Amino acid sequence: MDKAGGDDSSLLFPSEGAGSSSSTDHEGGSVTRAVANSGEQFEEPPTMFGQEAEDREVDHRGGAMRGGRASPSDVTFNDGEAVTLLGEGVSVAEPSQHREMDNLILDGPGDGRGGSSGSDLTVALDRVLEAAGVGRFTYTLLALCGLANAADAVEILAISFVITTTAECDLWLTDTRKGWLTATLFIGMMVGGLFWGSASDLYGRKRVLATALAVNAIFGMASAFVSSFAVFLSFRLLSGIGIGGSIPILFTYCSEFLPASKRGMLLTIVASFWMVGAMAVAGTAWAVVSPRSCPRPLDGDTLEQTCAKERALHCGMAWDDVPTWRVFLALSAVPAVVATIWLYFSPESARWYVVNGKPAKAARVLRRLLHGNGVRDVGDLLHPFLRPVIDDRAAEPSYTAPASRSNSAALIAMMDQSFQALRVQLSELFGRKLRRNMLLLTGIWFGLSFGFYGLSIWLPTFFRKGGIDDDANIYEISFYVSVSNLPGNLACLWALDRIGSKATLAISMWTSAASVLTIFAVHSSTGTTVFSCAFSGLSVAGWNSLDVLSAELFPTELRGTAFGALAGFGRVGAVVANVLFGSFGGHAAVPLVLASAAIGMGATLALFLPSTKGAFIH
Repeated sequence: MDKAGGDDSSLLFPSEGAGSSSSTDHEGGSVTRAVANSGEQFEEPPTMFGQEAEDREVDHRGGAMRGGRASPSDVTFNDGEAVTLLGEGVSVAEPSQHREMDNLILDGPGDGRGGSSGSDLTVALDRVLEAAGVGRFTYTLLALCGLANAADAVEILAISFVITTTAECDLWLTDTRKGWLTATLFIGMMVGGLFWGSASDLYGRKRVLATALAVNAIFGMASAFVSSFAVFLSFRLLSGIGIGGSIPILFTYCSEFLPASKRGMLLTIVASFWMVGAMAVAGTAWAVVSPRSCPRPLDGDTLEQTCAKERALHCGMAWDDVPTWRVFLALSAVPAVVATIWLYFSPESARWYVVNGKPAKAARVLRRLLHGNGVRDVGDLLHPFLRPVIDDRAAEPSYTAPASRSNSAALIAMMDQSFQALRVQLSELFGRKLRRNMLLLTGIWFGLSFGFYGLSIWLPTFFRKGGIDDDANIYEISFYVSVSNLPGNLACLWALDRIGSKATLAISMWTSAASVLTIFAVHSSTGTTVFSCAFSGLSVAGWNSLDVLSAELFPTELRGTAFGALAGFGRVGAVVANVLFGSFGGHAAVPLVLASAAIGMGATLALFLPSTKGAFIH
């Protein structure tokens, strides 16, 4: 990117009339616009919130943003340094000093000279994203968010393999303890989803997502080295708090960089990385745990008898006295570590900057996006943001702790502000305007989480206690089940572009609910494997569609909180399912019927959601 000075002025303030034109039909609810010299026309559909873009206003801590081109007297720094707009150029007093531009105040009514209000910037942002299209920047973003999603899948599913290893004896895992161990992870995810989601709306997507991933990585790795069940349980709880934040924020963060015309398909690709994580964790278990696994316990063996046999055989060890499950858990934390480091070099969401009154930083991010996707003539596209880029420093989130406070005091203040904001944001989400969508999605998240996570965590235990033949390898079967997600992901990519995420969600959940009941007709390893593959392949399209809808149905200032809250309600379903299913041990009938009913309920609720096919997000 160009350094501070005249180059940025030319990028942000080109000559009038060049590049693109815009016309808005407010009464018809659509906008027709020519994109950056191409002459290509496209029409924006109505918004999803029953209002025109101009009805929204932004008045955040970056200063009020009102219509009208800034005059020299309108624009000042906090310390009094003036910025003068000379025609289409910019001259800045003391150019050697890099100043913070995001506290500029733009005053004055719209005067027809090309000024940008907050709503204008939102519309301009959608135009930039459409013009940017898909290129190298987008592919890098998808890979990053996909890796973060895969890392979360690895940490969630890893515990289902751990409880079938010698960890049973090392941590004394009774059936009840197994149920609470898996439930605790989801309790952490429920808490994390609410807290981190609200924090991302306040302090920025990138910083909060990186923190959540780091929490997941640290405590996921640390849990591989503890010997006490209480400590292990605590670390998995804290790991779950990290996972609970990263899942909703990564979809929110990614969606805010994507053009509306391709957003559903691209978010589905990110969601498909769950399959990559599932394959990675199952493959790691197959390679690390399976070759040294202990024989499955006989029917009627108590935990004491099972542990005595395992100690006599000295099985389940990677080397010397290091159990394979510890090596497996340590390896499972690696994707989260890599994603955290990678995210450090990525930009903040431009849409979050715009909504929070920081168009200068949004312009820097958008220029990086445009250049990364191969768009070189960016000046006219960035013109509406009316913010010269003084330097090319990485975009930073808006929150900085006061210098007079200690780090702990600043953290406490930040958490208090987050919880206060969460209370206000939840009241908005359950207010008249958004209540219907919020309640419907809550029911869908609960039903799908109850059925999917309940069965996913419980099935390895069912396999080990008689669901498959004695000579079958549960780790190999689990790997094949994770691979079966591929057809579901491909089908979802095809369906989202043609029938939309709403219909894809309903069809996927209905068929997966029906597939659950087919296990009653099978009595062999082959039949059980086919059932598991069918259930996993059908339900993955539902998850992908649900992730897309949850990111699309809410405005930017509430999107992180909404996705986090919905994910939290889903974790309630997962907790209930794991505690309940754990009490049944390896008995199949009741868990299968309950799972099928919960998923079917979610499918029915999906029919009442609005369609988001091709709509812009705000």
